[in-house]
Amino acid sequence: MIQGMEVPRLSVKGGTANLSCWFELQGRGLYSLKWYHNQTEFYRYVPTETRRPVHMKAPDAFTVHELSRSGRHVALALEGLRTDASGEYKCEVIAEHPSFRTEASKGELIVLEQPLSPPLIMGVRAVYQPHDLISVRCEARPLILPDVIPLLAWFIQGRPVHPDLTSSYHRSYYNDVVGTKLLFPAHQMTSPSSTSVVTVEVECRLSLGPLTSRTLRRFRVAPLHSTSLLSYHSCSEVPKNIVPAVIILTAQIYIRFFENC
Repeated sequence: MIQGMEVPRLSVKGGTANLSCWFELQGRGLYSLKWYHNQTEFYRYVPTETRRPVHMKAPDAFTVHELSRSGRHVALALEGLRTDASGEYKCEVIAEHPSFRTEASKGELIVLEQPLSPPLIMGVRAVYQPHDLISVRCEARPLILPDVIPLLAWFIQGRPVHPDLTSSYHRSYYNDVVGTKLLFPAHQMTSPSSTSVVTVEVECRLSLGPLTSRTLRRFRVAPLHSTSLLSYHSCSEVPKNIVPAVIILTAQIYIRFFENC
């Protein structure tokens, strides 16, 4: 009878959780479909009650709205979640007379007190040269949840990174730490003949069930001659009448001091 059910593993305080239940009665009629939170009924659909087929009585932990309903599917939205909305959610389907066959399916929801903390990106330098090997790490902040493993993914310039450039790791000290390492040559971000400085944006995206959080870092890949920010030109010594000038060239600021020698 029940073909499938969806209950999100995680949500956050004040957020929303969408529930779905699919059923197939194989020619039999539906007597009722009910949703329970921790054994307390909060939604009932009885199609034979034509005047009022749907009854909803949400607890204080959330409000409930019907998203869709058909002969094979019911979807609900739980909104304004409180932390006590955590717990077991059960969809129960009962076939019509004479069998009144009953089936139920369950899922568990955890409502977090705070939104996900963004992941930590480590090891990023301000400037790289084309011959450098860029190596950066990203770690999820410790989160004590049973059987919930965070997923970390890298993006460069907004595009997903090929798995060959990444490696995952896991270490345990006082808290379990899940991380991922990104390793790629800097010259992939520029062309061999380029004299321009390229700004690169890397993103580490953390996913925990339907929840996501991300951290961005930017750095530059610069040709060798563009990495010096300060240079001087002098005859024998720097006189007092130095004239400062700022030259902006190929997206890099060069500060040169010219003297009247």
